Amino acid sequence: MLKNVETSRVLAPKTPLTSVDIARLAGVAPSTISRVLNRAGGFSKQTEKRVLEVVRRTGYRPSSAASSLSRQRHGTIGLITEVEGQTNSSYGAFLIRGITMSLAKHSFRLAMDIVNWGDKAEVIEKLPLFSSRSVDGFVFDIHKATGDIQAMINHLSLPYVLVNSHVTRAYNTIMPDDVDAARQATEHLIQHGHRRIGYFPSTSAQTHSSQENRMKGYLHAMVNAGLQPIPMWDAPLEKHGQWLVSDDFVRRVKTYIEDHQCTAAVTYNGTGAAGVFGACYKLGYRVPTDLSIIACDFEPVLEHLPVRITSIHLDRVVMGQMAVEMLLKQIQSRVAHVPTVLVQGTLREMDSILRRDDGRAVEINSPHEREA
Repeated sequence: MLKNVETSRVLAPKTPLTSVDIARLAGVAPSTISRVLNRAGGFSKQTEKRVLEVVRRTGYRPSSAASSLSRQRHGTIGLITEVEGQTNSSYGAFLIRGITMSLAKHSFRLAMDIVNWGDKAEVIEKLPLFSSRSVDGFVFDIHKATGDIQAMINHLSLPYVLVNSHVTRAYNTIMPDDVDAARQATEHLIQHGHRRIGYFPSTSAQTHSSQENRMKGYLHAMVNAGLQPIPMWDAPLEKHGQWLVSDDFVRRVKTYIEDHQCTAAVTYNGTGAAGVFGACYKLGYRVPTDLSIIACDFEPVLEHLPVRITSIHLDRVVMGQMAVEMLLKQIQSRVAHVPTVLVQGTLREMDSILRRDDGRAVEINSPHEREA
């Protein structure tokens, strides 16, 4: 029900209503009124229903000047991205490169704010880019953020795209196809004659859907080939954050390879592949003679190891470009939702896989046993 003080103004013919009045009556931000009336998207069905009901009851009509102002564009896209904790991933740099390349092509500028892993939605909502309202839409790279992210986006009332969200959404999202990446990696090893193929998951605390999806891709490929998947440890590693040089990690790699007589390994990502390679080096195992390695994702370090590691390349530059294209489609076509796009990985073949025509397990000995 409209408040009396507000209704009195509605009934006064000489005092035309403004979008601020409608926003107050509907309980939303003034910018939401313009977005609902111009079908610009970025609002929920409940918000749309509430606004349109107030407009119907009051007979509100936006002025031509206000309508013109509501269509004004800033020529700027906002990016909210995360600092990746203690990791040295190149993910963020490649993503920003793709975003800036695509924005330049469309003559748009980039404005950016940075948040920390685990920041809450209400903290992100207080960033200067949100309060200034000086951008035409947002790209969010905040898969570690906590709290009600969707509510934060709804309050924003602007077009948006999520990149690599912690879960796959039906719309406005660019995601790597994690299931397919692991399937490709595992099938590549199978095609090279390997049958005893292990899987090394992410070694950090991981709530992202990629952890489950890449394991799923590995399992599907093994089962479809009639092979027995090899389970991986599920206990946390010691010295979290320093696992690449951890004696605990090296010990587990040794036990895992020898207990299951693995001839090949699929790793969750490029960092994991570098870790497994380092563990093999410390143990005296040779790559690819004793163990072939393939990563479900690419990191530049993989091309600079003594043996360059084969990987499935999930191109973050392309993901950044696709995010901009998806966002501009919302802005220019005034559509609220664009279907989610899964980015396929491509095989980047290097030197870390040995063809095994016999399919038998390799007998792994220590360097001293080999010399004897």
